Formats: sequence, structure tokens, C-alpha cells
Amino acid sequence: MISLIMPPCDQISRVTEMLDDEIGTALNIESVLGAITSAQEMLKVYNEVPPNGLVLYSGTIVTEDGNEKVVAIHFEPFKPINASLYVCDDNFHTDALNELVESVE
Repeated sequence: MISLIMPPCDQISRVTEMLDDEIGTALNIESVLGAITSAQEMLKVYNEVPPNGLVLYSGTIVTEDGNEKVVAIHFEPFKPINASLYVCDDNFHTDALNELVESVE
């Protein structure tokens, strides 16, 4: 699973290059390669990082009934996000989004 958060000042090209490098080191792990490829495809939608930043999640989850489901989500947060994050592991990281929501309350 990939969790990717880009602040407004970041560059799509930098992250695309980083993901290209990650593919080279993914050691043919199918789930990792799939998540990276999905993230790369989602980034192609953007010429630049939106004004409030960009949040992207990509990977395969196991549903409550035991089936696998591919998740691919990308969106601009409702207000500027200052966090920068790239993590590839076994869960989606949402702490920065939680902090963004809590800062409004």
C-alpha cells in the first residue's frame, strides 16, 4: 500500500521520478509494483500539485469478507496540507489528514 501526501509547493515531476526509482527496487513484489504503477497513473492526471496539496492512496486491501480489493484514491484536501509523506507498507497513513480535520474543529 502506498500513502503519498504532497504539499502545494511540491513538484509532480519529483514524485514521479521517485516512484520510477521505487519500481527499480521493488524486487518484483507484485502488490508493491501494482500500487506504484497505480500511483503513477493517478499522478498523470495532474500537471502540477493543486493549490491545497495532493493526497494519494494506492494498494490492495482485504475486505471484511476476505476478498481482495484494489484501492486507488487521489484528491485535493479541503485546505492546504503542509505535510509531505511517502510510505509503502501494509496500511494507509492518514495522520496528516486527521490533523487537518482536527485543526478545523
